Amino acid sequence: MLATAAWVFQATFLPAPIELVVPSILLTGGIFLGFFEQTSMPIRSGPWIKRAVGLLLIGLAIWTVVPAPPEAQLPWQPYSDQALDQAREQKRTVLLYFHADWCGPCHVLERTTLSRRIVVDAARNFVALRADMTDRDSPAVQAIADKFGVVGLPAIIFFGADGEERRLLRVFGVESPDRFIKRLAAVQ
Repeated sequence: MLATAAWVFQATFLPAPIELVVPSILLTGGIFLGFFEQTSMPIRSGPWIKRAVGLLLIGLAIWTVVPAPPEAQLPWQPYSDQALDQAREQKRTVLLYFHADWCGPCHVLERTTLSRRIVVDAARNFVALRADMTDRDSPAVQAIADKFGVVGLPAIIFFGADGEERRLLRVFGVESPDRFIKRLAAVQ
């Protein structure tokens, strides 16, 4: 449970330059507790318990920095008005994903939902467009945000085969794969 809380905290709130702080603290604590801490415990197996907890902390530190490989990947195309218009002309359903490099919840959504095999399979008939909102001060990024009414990230907008947006199906924030698949089914 503690490891899950540490991972969610790290993935959501820590910006890239300091994202190694949590693993460093875990690693340092694990090494100290497992190998250097000399306080005696009133039970006979005390040193072994400390060593086991220390090794567990070292393992958690390694687990938090080694990313899990994605199960699958959507065939993302960079967003452009032309790409969206072309998909509409071809009467294709569209998934338009707004993300940014600095957005922690975007990374969580990508790891927990958008890279899952069941989601990729459910979205196989969609044109997957990805709007990079990293440079939020850019006039082009502001224009895209204003055009679609996106005020927070991550955001996903769906367009049906008729070219119309399915406003009630918009996604803001992180969503489970099961709920996301239900939205995909509702678009078609």
